[in-house]
Amino acid sequence: NEFVDLAAGRMLAGQGNPPPATDFIGGLAFSMTQLYPEKAAYLGQDGIQALIQRAAAAAKLHRMTTLSGVTTIAWLMLMLGSGVLEDPQFPWVTEALRGPADGAPEQRVEGLRARALVHLRRCVPA
Repeated sequence: NEFVDLAAGRMLAGQGNPPPATDFIGGLAFSMTQLYPEKAAYLGQDGIQALIQRAAAAAKLHRMTTLSGVTTIAWLMLMLGSGVLEDPQFPWVTEALRGPADGAPEQRVEGLRARALVHLRRCVPA
């Protein structure tokens, strides 16, 4: 759909070179800046870095301590607001975070990601 095409176009049209692959925070910040330049400009680099640090702390709290866990939570915070993990407008996030307590981190991340995609499909017309 047009939303996905716009995001892909922004990613491909990105200017500058991404940080080295060993710089996870820098790479994620670069991706966010390329895909959502308006929001990145509003937050500024310090704001994006703070958002990623908050996402990392939340991932640890919710036992999603993989790079994909931090990335998923950071993107949700960027797109839906930094308080998305506690926001009553998004009960599916809370449900996913409660997930199976004995689940592996990647399994918990996949549950959150799957619910996020369901939400996206409901909100963005095809």
